[in-house]
Amino acid sequence: MKVPVTSPEFLTQLQYFICMLVQLGLFCWFGSGITMAVSEYNKVLMLLDSSILFIQIHLYFTFNCPTYEIIVLS
Repeated sequence: MKVPVTSPEFLTQLQYFICMLVQLGLFCWFGSGITMAVSEYNKVLMLLDSSILFIQIHLYFTFNCPTYEIIVLS
């Protein structure tokens, strides 16, 4: 469908197209920053001493997670 350049519909479609380009650009810009931050996080995790990390996780789940009792109905 051809729309004349001087019509209001053309300006509406042009505005929509520009908004979509800006939105795509923002997603790419901030998505790249998130990807770079996660890659740095992964590098730090690889450098950690795994035994200390395991002990900390174990202690966290031991003291911070609720315990559930199994009730047997007979």
